Amino acid sequence: MLVKMPEYYRGFKCIAGKCSDSCCDGWKIKIDEKTAKIYRSHKGVLSEKFEKFFTDGNYFILDGSRCPFLNNENTCDIFIHMGEENLSNVCSFYPRRIQTCGNVMYAAMNLSCPEVMRLVLEEREGIKYITYDDGKDAIKENDGPDILLIEETFRRIINDRRFSLKKRMMMCIFIADNLSENRDTSVLSGYNDDMGVLELAQALPDESRMNNQDVQDEMLKELLIIYSDICLTRKHDSLTIELMREYKENGLNIPYINEEKYAPYTYQYENFITGCMFRYITECNNIEDIFKIMVRICVGYAIVRAVDAMCLKKYGNINTEQQIEIMHYYCKITEHSETDNHKIQSVIFDGGYDDMVHMMVLI
Repeated sequence: MLVKMPEYYRGFKCIAGKCSDSCCDGWKIKIDEKTAKIYRSHKGVLSEKFEKFFTDGNYFILDGSRCPFLNNENTCDIFIHMGEENLSNVCSFYPRRIQTCGNVMYAAMNLSCPEVMRLVLEEREGIKYITYDDGKDAIKENDGPDILLIEETFRRIINDRRFSLKKRMMMCIFIADNLSENRDTSVLSGYNDDMGVLELAQALPDESRMNNQDVQDEMLKELLIIYSDICLTRKHDSLTIELMREYKENGLNIPYINEEKYAPYTYQYENFITGCMFRYITECNNIEDIFKIMVRICVGYAIVRAVDAMCLKKYGNINTEQQIEIMHYYCKITEHSETDNHKIQSVIFDGGYDDMVHMMVLI
């Protein structure tokens, strides 16, 4: 079986209490059945906490927005008192994700983890990927779309720095729309060489023609109202929460930032987009959903840039720690809660913005 992963996958190491955030903060934590039996039968120092905070549905009841077993040093009491071997599957495996499609196993990582986001943003020349054969048989036949071809086509275009990032995004939006409409990966055959990519870039409108500030502001305002409301339900300190609070206090005004101000962060946006593509496309079961995935990526990119604009206005620049915080926090909101992610995405789909032109304007 082929195994594909980003190079940084093997370099990840949890930094526990030194982390700027906690992966279980604000997250409804589901415990697998095997571990649940261990917790229910535990007679040691944590028995009272298990009795108080562990539900019949095998979830931990949050203490505010925090896991009740997360101590004041941001380390896990279960890990400390019962050992790593007694962590639940989700706690021991996060932020890793494994998805198998046919004869390919994709090893991805959640960008909601600050330390993963740090590894992503360190790759100034773009994220590199490893593919190797582990010698094992395929788990199942590939009865879905050719995910390997789709993901590699999109990533090759996003990493093509001959074009502006907006142009690269426009090309991916066009291809995603085409894929979802035709439901056939044969449409990708024209984009597998430089000539095909150049022809597509020339066929699409110039980026300036897709800059409609009024329409973009309308979409962004609706997205940020929902996003700020979600952020402000969180009960901890965060740069994103700070900026979202000021955004609401300032009358929902998005500061205008000259495009040149964003230039130093282009490689970071590229890596953010690439990481999201690998994370979401490799979990796609239906080719008609590719455009919805592209919408999700466009929305994330637009919101991150808007929060960056607020940070730029307040601080004059964005350092690496601030960018890690802004990007990882958006991913945490959308990856850890399907309800919150749906609220954000519904702005586009319920508002009638879910088409190729609106997405090109949004980004």
